[in-house]
Amino acid sequence: MIITIEELKQLQILNRAIEDQQERLQNVRDLMYVRSPNLNGMPHGSGSHDRIGETIPAVVDLEKRISEELEELQKLKAKVETWISEQPARIRLIARLRFLDGLSWEAVTDEVFRDSPDSKTSDAVRMSFMNHLKAANRKEIEKQKRRTNTMSLYA
Repeated sequence: MIITIEELKQLQILNRAIEDQQERLQNVRDLMYVRSPNLNGMPHGSGSHDRIGETIPAVVDLEKRISEELEELQKLKAKVETWISEQPARIRLIARLRFLDGLSWEAVTDEVFRDSPDSKTSDAVRMSFMNHLKAANRKEIEKQKRRTNTMSLYA
């Protein structure tokens, strides 16, 4: 299976977007019910301001967008998790921490090497991961080419 750095980054972007949308949704819901008290002693009209009725479309729209993004996130996450499961142990750990858990490269480095006498920089860990990703993808492309050539011989 081939995975691109763009897909891995998209996973992080979708996670953040969903968190932002959920926060926005909560803010809109809070606005539906919160009403500032009239502290100036002046009379106020009852009016026909329907705060709930006005915010329901925004809530429905946000819920729909969150649902669509969650669906996209689940598909991409399944692909990434499948790819991760096929990698060597250290790469699996790095990929999970960085792209599934959303840690910074510095935090990933600290976690990966916390019980190790080896000392690595976050740049070294990032470059090692990127080099592995490129090599794994090249290997997968070659495997797919061989499979295609073999199938064409028997066709």
